[in-house]
Amino acid sequence: MRPISLSAGQRWDARSFPMRIVEMRSEMVQRIQQRTNADGAVRDPCASRILESALAIRLMEATGGFSVPLARARTFLAEQQGAAGSFDHAFAAAGRDVASNSDFVNEVVSKVPDFLTRRKRAQVEAYGLILGYRPEIVWDPESFSLDGLHSWAQVQVIAAKVITAHATDRIELISDEDVRLLLEAQQTAEVWEGIVLIHLIVLHALRRLPNTHHTVQAGIAKLLKHQRPDGGFPFVIDTDIWSTATAGIALWSAGAPVGMLTRISEHLARKQLPGGGWSYSGAAHQTDVDDTSVAVQFLHALNPTTYHPVIARGIQSIKAVARPDGGFPTYVSHGPSEACMTAACADTLSIQGRRNSKLIRRALTFLTTQQDVEGSFPVAWSISPFHGIFRILLAVRRNAEIADWRVQHMADHAMSYVLGAQNDDGGWGLEPGKPSAVVGTAYGLICACYQEDPAPARKAAAYLLDAWRERTRISLPDTIGPRPFVFAVPVLADIFPLLAVGHLMQRLGLTGIEASPENRRRTSIGG
Repeated sequence: MRPISLSAGQRWDARSFPMRIVEMRSEMVQRIQQRTNADGAVRDPCASRILESALAIRLMEATGGFSVPLARARTFLAEQQGAAGSFDHAFAAAGRDVASNSDFVNEVVSKVPDFLTRRKRAQVEAYGLILGYRPEIVWDPESFSLDGLHSWAQVQVIAAKVITAHATDRIELISDEDVRLLLEAQQTAEVWEGIVLIHLIVLHALRRLPNTHHTVQAGIAKLLKHQRPDGGFPFVIDTDIWSTATAGIALWSAGAPVGMLTRISEHLARKQLPGGGWSYSGAAHQTDVDDTSVAVQFLHALNPTTYHPVIARGIQSIKAVARPDGGFPTYVSHGPSEACMTAACADTLSIQGRRNSKLIRRALTFLTTQQDVEGSFPVAWSISPFHGIFRILLAVRRNAEIADWRVQHMADHAMSYVLGAQNDDGGWGLEPGKPSAVVGTAYGLICACYQEDPAPARKAAAYLLDAWRERTRISLPDTIGPRPFVFAVPVLADIFPLLAVGHLMQRLGLTGIEASPENRRRTSIGG
């Protein structure tokens, strides 16, 4: 995610850009600083979501004895029904007035990568069963296979299997090992891995089995600790690692004070897990290459000497999941390769110079197989295709010396796709053809900083300035978990615009980086 070093001859004339953006940069830094705890963690509560709130209501209704939190959750859900659309409406209805067919299940499944289709169908059907309507279920044993799955997915699959088996009178298909996995996910003092959604579906699955009353009651007590002030429930209890790592890169890119950057870097270093990777939250232990790549990039950018051992272990964690096809999966080595994650890994591996050239070259080649005819790529953990594209473009540009003609053609095609999607007001929507949004514009601006014409970036900067000044343009959430359900962590709507401004400052030669002595001796950021 970090900006790329540019020579003086590649810089745009800063006089053609509104210098008010420098003032905006300072205000953005201050806003994120206000969300940075004394321990260096950047935290902002994950907002309530319809899905978890509907599932929590059903759980409390089924078990009884939770009248006050149940009433609050019902109020939240009732307030969402007017605004909810698409399949969210089915969840907001919580089983009432929902057609007893699979239309919304099909819609959800249509929005996920092909390798998720069968498993996702089974999971969403299980949600429907919980909410009180009967989707047209065809028992598919492959939907409940654990092959190639990471720990979170395994537990979700088993919970969906138990719920579906109970609804279709196939209880004999539930094994002792299935039950053990579900019970194990309830043995922690807090919500397991910090994921409220998994916690809920596990409780719903256990509720359908004998001798689980006390376990379910204890699980609800853990759940209620995370009911939000508006009465709803979030997807996860915290995203402190993802928010902190991305904020660190954005703040460093924008020249934030050294003391602030150091607190953030020390927090991240402390949160590295024993295997070398990072998870999305300090409450979780399942590592992923996304959080690991951003944490490593930030620590290397800030002080590669001090954090050398931490960086080396992080790099090794990334390399350990490389796939034979040249790509990288999100979680485990036996998972499917994904375009955005592959770009993140290739970009991060470049910090060790030529040492990883072979891996990077294979990763870039893999990316050429993932591009569609329009120039885009399968979405990963963002609803916006522009998120994955900006990370792919950074990986290609930073490794241009080893990128062959196919890779360069891929990058050019992707850049054309992004520039062609810019709206007349200078911004980008989260998706092509959608109204401009702050986060979508941030992604587009980062891309625009790595081509020759300054006009698209100038227009995008003007849009961000207006949006920042007015503070009336809603920044829609775009982070996905699990796919394709979007969840909101408000601080990310500040982090990514600041990151985009940092990339623009680099292109204008206005970096103003305050960092370690090593970085102060450099003439430009990146590298």
